[in-house]
Amino acid sequence: MKIINDLYTLIKDLSFIRVFKIMKIIFLFQIVCLIGSCQTVLRGVWGVKKPKYETEKSLNNYLKEVNLSFIHSYTLDSLDWSKVFYNKERTFPDLLLFDSMGNQIPQKGMCIPYSQNFVDALIAVHQRNFVKTNKLQKFQDFERMFRDYLGDKVMVKSSDGYKAIIIWAVFIGKRKGLRQLKKIIFYVNHSQYHITPYFLNVDLQSYWKEEEKVNPFKKDDKR
Repeated sequence: MKIINDLYTLIKDLSFIRVFKIMKIIFLFQIVCLIGSCQTVLRGVWGVKKPKYETEKSLNNYLKEVNLSFIHSYTLDSLDWSKVFYNKERTFPDLLLFDSMGNQIPQKGMCIPYSQNFVDALIAVHQRNFVKTNKLQKFQDFERMFRDYLGDKVMVKSSDGYKAIIIWAVFIGKRKGLRQLKKIIFYVNHSQYHITPYFLNVDLQSYWKEEEKVNPFKKDDKR
């Protein structure tokens, strides 16, 4: 009888170990998927390149190196950068979608998934269940902030129809972050809806005034 009890106990222990190992594998798989699909400002955790102040030349050099070319590409001054991004949960690169009225299409903080139909699905849901909210920024809010690579204000003649702000940066590097950026661009360009892309660079800018050049990525910097 004792032998049977010992065997029963052993089987239970082995089952627990097996379940524990399976759960551990699932947990690690989820972490890998998360890291692979999103890059955040927590560069120490997510491996984002250390941000530095970029110039018009360095931005164009990066785009040339990674074989990208943008028709509409803008930056933000330090004050607007802080309003939009400082101390906020943001992923880089990222996609913000807007309808023809400039209302942002909610994404509920989701990372851009791998499905090519993601953009079309978001728009379709928005068409059926549009709820106006003041919590999301309108395209016009960004439009008023746009500056060129030298820091000069630009007049943006926004298009009719759907609009996309594609957020990019040199600090995302040339590997995972770049692959994610190219996926976002592909999704927008191959949507069944006509979407005009506007590219927003969120690097720290060399044209910022010296007194404004605190690094907003560091939590101990005071704004």
